Amino acid sequence: LPEAVLMYFQYNQDLDYRKKAYLFANLTKYRKEYEDLYDTYYQDMVDFVLRQLEKGRVNTHLIYLYQRMVNRQYISQKNAYYIADFIFSKKITRIPPEMVSVIVAEPALAEEIMAPVSEGTAIVPIYTEEACVFYQDSKGNRQAVSDLSAFERWFEREDLLELCGRYCPAHPGIMLKKCAMLTEGKDPQWQITLAQLTAESQFSLAFRMELWQRMLDHFYRIYDNDSVEWCLQHVKVDDLPWEKRSQNIELLLLQGQYEEAFAYVITYGCEHIADKPMIRVCSRMICKKEFTYDQNLLDICREIFFRGKYDEIMLGYLLDNMEGGTGEMEQIWQAGEQFGLDTYRMAKRLIERVLFTGCVPDRLYEIFESYYRAKGKENLVLAFLTSFSEKILQRGFQADIRIYEWIRKELARGEELNEACRIAWLYGISRYPSLADGAEALGAQVLRELLVEGRYFGFFADLPDKIKEGQLFLEQSYLEYKGDPAHRVYVHYLIEGQDEARGFRTEEMEQSYPGIFVKEITLFSEDTMQYYLTEQYKDQERIVKTGRLSGPGCSKDEAGRYAHVERMLVQNDPNVQEHMAEAYLKESYLTEKIFQSL
Repeated sequence: LPEAVLMYFQYNQDLDYRKKAYLFANLTKYRKEYEDLYDTYYQDMVDFVLRQLEKGRVNTHLIYLYQRMVNRQYISQKNAYYIADFIFSKKITRIPPEMVSVIVAEPALAEEIMAPVSEGTAIVPIYTEEACVFYQDSKGNRQAVSDLSAFERWFEREDLLELCGRYCPAHPGIMLKKCAMLTEGKDPQWQITLAQLTAESQFSLAFRMELWQRMLDHFYRIYDNDSVEWCLQHVKVDDLPWEKRSQNIELLLLQGQYEEAFAYVITYGCEHIADKPMIRVCSRMICKKEFTYDQNLLDICREIFFRGKYDEIMLGYLLDNMEGGTGEMEQIWQAGEQFGLDTYRMAKRLIERVLFTGCVPDRLYEIFESYYRAKGKENLVLAFLTSFSEKILQRGFQADIRIYEWIRKELARGEELNEACRIAWLYGISRYPSLADGAEALGAQVLRELLVEGRYFGFFADLPDKIKEGQLFLEQSYLEYKGDPAHRVYVHYLIEGQDEARGFRTEEMEQSYPGIFVKEITLFSEDTMQYYLTEQYKDQERIVKTGRLSGPGCSKDEAGRYAHVERMLVQNDPNVQEHMAEAYLKESYLTEKIFQSL
């Protein structure tokens, strides 16, 4: 430009920044020809350049000025960020005319960078080699740029980055450069760098996660107490993937921070944390809490147990506190038995559940045996035995022989068992005669007590002779039917050859036990009775059973009045019959005189 023009604009300052940039760039370029004038303009040019820096403006002439006038003495809080941006920026030329902007997608950044296109040129910051560059038209359509090597940096002043970093440490380019040094092990202040990088929301979640993963991997391999402590204080657990949280909790354990590890598991769960550190957390917290109940701790112990991993401390805690599905509780009980631990409380809860819900575990008898062996509470033992005795009597439940053995032990100890248990035990003897071995006297006593109470059952006839010996009920026949205790049951019968003329007789059957209806009938050896049973409820009556019943017969040595009559009926000699009748009358007379009704 002519010197007169340059001098004119020294006094006329109304030019816009583009024209003024052109003016100052021209003066700077030809400073040797206008040395005196350059010195006069110099401070105005510096002030102008700094104002444009603070506004982040850039064009060809400003670039020329920035390259030649920006130095350390002019860097400040106001312009450091833009200077750093210029250092990382590249000039992209020969952009297709239909494109209006250039988009840069940095994997490390949460958002894309956009720069406008002017006259086929754009200046855009590119921080890493992993960046993806796109041209974008006015409709938002994009075109990927495959070759980035042709892009050139226009502000080669990396010597200014350190000073810029003091004023704007959060600049993404500066932080990513530090990140590269960090991963290469060249950053002595790595702790500060890492804290800055992971705290900045401008970086993508994936990038921050990757940083923490690298650090956790490093400390997991090479343990350093101070560094690990710092890392755990600053780690962003929310940003970690599941598989890395296991490493984090193991580092907490190495530091002895068991409560912190426990709180971590409560917040984030333990689904993806390895078994070994989880067992350590649970065991330490159980001891720290002195085995007191804690629902969170119990839930975590339960989950680890059902992965198939546990120790004695965890197992003992579950045995004392676990409430869950019957199958789960049974597994814990079984594991406790295998470890030789105290399973009393778990067995007690399982037995109570059986009584209240009817849900029976597969190893019920073993569970009750362990509880009974440990001197379980008498009221619960009695409730358990009573429950099964009622099932045996009312439903025909095929109980394990151990049920009858436990009832026998209780009777032998002098416990006053209810009628259900006593009847069930005699029923068990009728099925398993060996149950009476050594307990014949006890069995006979129970049988006498039931007979005195007027309770008769069909299975009495199957009892061993040593138990039923001398009991008059043997002379009778019994019909037995199991039904609803709220209903009434009637027997309709006739003796063949005797009752055909008058037809069936009807009598109501009595309940010897709720739901067990019994009728005592006298039949001689040659008698046969036809019968049918009806069950009545309200106004409805239905036939529930039909059949025939023959007399029991007797041996020549059998005692009792009915046995006497039976033998007289089969005797053909009148003299012998007369002698037998005389003996019968004497026995009946003596019985009435000696044995009085109570």
